Amino acid sequence: MRLSEEDARSTRESILRAAVEAIEAEGESAVRVLEVARKAGFSVRMIYYFFGDREGLIEAARARQFMGRGMEDVAAIARLVDASPDLEAFRAGVKRIIAAGLEGPRAEARLSRASVIGALWKRPRLAEVIQAEQLKVLSSLEAVVQRAQVRGFLDPSVPARAFAAFMQAYSFGKVMADVAGPNAVPDPEWAQVIERVIAAFAPPTPPPPGPTPTPR
Repeated sequence: MRLSEEDARSTRESILRAAVEAIEAEGESAVRVLEVARKAGFSVRMIYYFFGDREGLIEAARARQFMGRGMEDVAAIARLVDASPDLEAFRAGVKRIIAAGLEGPRAEARLSRASVIGALWKRPRLAEVIQAEQLKVLSSLEAVVQRAQVRGFLDPSVPARAFAAFMQAYSFGKVMADVAGPNAVPDPEWAQVIERVIAAFAPPTPPPPGPTPTPR
């Protein structure tokens, strides 16, 4: 029976969720086609229909792990750029986003992404999948950075794509502090450093007006 578009999307999502849960619980070795199908509530045939084979299922699950809330975060930044009436409001919003990124569940998500990067070693097919997903996020974030520059929130001389990559790097880079222990780098200090670094990319302050010439 042919699935409707909505049923196909729902079925694929259920299978993918079951595969991700298996990987996060016990690693890739736990991804057994029969078990994933049982947990998702569908036949094995549906797994092969949507993902081709077990490796295709693992690749899709790893891509989901890697992406996490990536596009949601980009959308949140985009809304901030569009809604901020001025630079002060934009900076206040940036502080809120940085604080949200330090919440407990985000540490687990960072470690999950790190496990995906580790899994790329000598797996070119998986590397291609993750590369494609990363380029989507990077390009979307670059467009948001360009909007922020047009609105006067960021220095227009800063390369937008490089700045977008830097934003991803500082966010994901918190994993280095995470693995050192929960109190190795206090969150308020981490947030302070990031806020100061981002502030350095603000548009140059125009020079104050000179003295009014005295009429002769």
